Amino acid sequence: MGRPDGNSPQMIRMIRFTRYDAAMDLSGLDLISLAGASRQGVRVLVPAFRESTTMKKRWSFTRNLRAMNGGIADEVHEFLNATQGNFKLKQVLLRDGRVIELRYE
Repeated sequence: MGRPDGNSPQMIRMIRFTRYDAAMDLSGLDLISLAGASRQGVRVLVPAFRESTTMKKRWSFTRNLRAMNGGIADEVHEFLNATQGNFKLKQVLLRDGRVIELRYE
């Protein structure tokens, strides 16, 4: 079983997951400032951002949840059609209710 700090060598983990299908134009929003922000901070810029209690639980490989800073997400918000200029926002990873990484394509 994993340690509560999330630093376990487990290969898979149970996470909360949600997918946003709707088109979102995030142009002009300062999403980079959301690093370390709370869920409520994200909701100021992205009103559709869901509460963890409304998200589905699912298994995911730990390697897909590891942020660049080494943190391991316990929530994944996946966007299918969210653009910010020439970039596509793909995922927002959270740990303990705070943003640990924004993933772009």
